[in-house]
Amino acid sequence: QLAVLMRNMRDDLRVARDQLLQGKAPGNFLDEHSRMRCVWPTDPGVRTTKYDEMATTYLYAVDDLERAKTTDDRRMAYGRVLNGCVTCHQNTCPGPIASIVALELPE
Repeated sequence: QLAVLMRNMRDDLRVARDQLLQGKAPGNFLDEHSRMRCVWPTDPGVRTTKYDEMATTYLYAVDDLERAKTTDDRRMAYGRVLNGCVTCHQNTCPGPIASIVALELPE
């Protein structure tokens, strides 16, 4: 369940990146991404207290992104969203890190 959700989350972030590059506000995806606290990973051992803490931090960043009003604030919040992804994957499943880093905005 979690692997499928994570792929959908990556796709949402690709769309958000494209919208930010066009100077637009990204769409709302907090509700969908919040499911990461409810679905189960392939390896149930990944679902730890630390995972839940990192998920909460990530979701706060997504909320900040959706609430941001200016382009600069959106770009900064988007960076925090990606940092949340990388931090979690450094601690649980490092495979997707390269595809997350590829979602970064150009300077």
